[in-house]
Amino acid sequence: MSKYDGYWHETYRDRKKGYICEKLPDCSAGRYGDRCQYSCSSHCGGPGKSCAKTNGTCHSGCDSGYTGAKCDSRCSEGRYGASCLKLCSENCAGSSNACHHVSGRCNLGCDPGYTGVTCDHKCASGFYGPGCNTMCSETCAGTNNTCDHVDGTCHQGCEAGYQGGLCTQGESEC
Repeated sequence: MSKYDGYWHETYRDRKKGYICEKLPDCSAGRYGDRCQYSCSSHCGGPGKSCAKTNGTCHSGCDSGYTGAKCDSRCSEGRYGASCLKLCSENCAGSSNACHHVSGRCNLGCDPGYTGVTCDHKCASGFYGPGCNTMCSETCAGTNNTCDHVDGTCHQGCEAGYQGGLCTQGESEC
């Protein structure tokens, strides 16, 4: 049986007499089906969240974070955004890099050395580690005491009298 988006659809065909059609009810906005018994997905995109009156296919695509003809499927793990085309950050904590299907916010926070909603920013200069809350050692050599954003290793070595990756050991302690 073939159906048309509108008021009429074919229900039976007789070879001698042609088509016999029945009138479909005029579904109100947001409804679909032969008897308007179904609601359009709340994740249909565009103004009015409208869908085809016969099969529920969303007219204006899907809201961000959803996919499928009826916008009834969340983005698969590791993806987010419009049409689920964006990949979650490699810097999301955890082995699966899972993030929120709409915003891309990392579910378990960021790997050490990264910050931001989607964990796409390295720690600010002078900071490192989880949450970028640890300051680089004051005994890192060079200007601004810069260090690796992940583990705090001093980029330019240590000031005189200090050693070790974090320049926290005095020479007499070794």
